[in-house]
Amino acid sequence: MSLPRPLANLLALPPLLAAGSFALTDSLFWPVLLYLAMSLLTFAVYGWDKRQAVHHGRRTPEKLLHWLELLGGWPGGLLGQYWLQHKSSKCSYQLMFWLIVLAHWLLWGSWIAWRWHVAHAV
Repeated sequence: MSLPRPLANLLALPPLLAAGSFALTDSLFWPVLLYLAMSLLTFAVYGWDKRQAVHHGRRTPEKLLHWLELLGGWPGGLLGQYWLQHKSSKCSYQLMFWLIVLAHWLLWGSWIAWRWHVAHAV
């Protein structure tokens, strides 16, 4: 069971906006490039795994998919779930996926809080 698409999109926006804002304000482009590269790779692996599932071939381990998502490929995983209709109904998979997205939320939230604290320290 996956989240409704509008809610999923809403939950996915803050980490991506944070990465984009750092690229624009501080010229920190590596987070955006990392998200882009890992998302493309993760989407491709989702596509391969979907193809293997349809043709009863050797599947990609879920651990590998989760590692790719954790390393920044979760936006590509989210797109793979909706566009390819892959891994979108398995509850245990969805739980781990959204915990990974939450980890990215916490990472960016911590980074923003630290930057704010440094900028406003007396």
